[in-house]
Amino acid sequence: MNMTPAPQISVLMTAYNREPYIAEAIESVLHSHFQDFELIIVDDRSSDGTVEIARQYEKTDARVKVHLNPQNLGDYPNRNRAVSLATGKYVKFVDSDDVIYPYSLDFMHAAMEAHPQAAFALSRPKRLDKPYPCEVHPLEAYREHFFGAGLLDCGPGGTILHRERFLQCGGFAEVRYSGDTTTWLKLSAKFPVVLLPRDLIWWREHSGQEYVQGIRDLSYLELNYCLARDALESPNCPLPKSESLQALKSLKKRQARSLIRLALRGKPVQSLRVGKRCQFRLSDLGLAFS
Repeated sequence: MNMTPAPQISVLMTAYNREPYIAEAIESVLHSHFQDFELIIVDDRSSDGTVEIARQYEKTDARVKVHLNPQNLGDYPNRNRAVSLATGKYVKFVDSDDVIYPYSLDFMHAAMEAHPQAAFALSRPKRLDKPYPCEVHPLEAYREHFFGAGLLDCGPGGTILHRERFLQCGGFAEVRYSGDTTTWLKLSAKFPVVLLPRDLIWWREHSGQEYVQGIRDLSYLELNYCLARDALESPNCPLPKSESLQALKSLKKRQARSLIRLALRGKPVQSLRVGKRCQFRLSDLGLAFS
């Protein structure tokens, strides 16, 4: 029987062909000031030296555990696989091409412990009304997201999650590119959210990222609109009906302007395709001029 107590934080690192970056990512976790963690690395059938590098750390540090998927799952299914292996009270994603700062786990853990009702915490730009960390409840979170600067626009690397509450909401939606946004909307409709300062991780941008591909093939233009629309139309939306209708109108107006700009940049076919997938009507495009 294993009597080792569960760690406070399960650091989860999903990987696919990250040979140039994964050693730096692992080192950054191991150099954290906060030490009560396990580091679970889940490889999604890499064809380079990613696994061999990760195995070297597993041999020298008992907190490092490397798992190989029997087949390629893709980004968000692999993240859910990593959570299924976690034992910590909290889960913290550190992507295998990013770096976490030495103080970050300590700060994030303290913030979550100070706000025991919250489901997750995320890094945001500076607020003018109150210092971080601070807690916002569902109504305020939705208002700030839909009427402010996109409160919930944050990738998994910028968050720390209460594992049990994350699982209660079904984990990540297994939608390519936007599984995180769907999940933040679901969690923040039900639980408080803790806001943290920015710069708790160093996010690397390079051509091999899903994010870059999603921008290139216009998937974000479609998915972000559809996910926001569905959240505002959901019976679980915490906004009063008048506010959700107002937010829907603003959302449609922004999307209409984006589709028109895309057509004017010489991509009318792509604009029509995205509009069709978003269930946009010709009359909806008129909102761009209202």
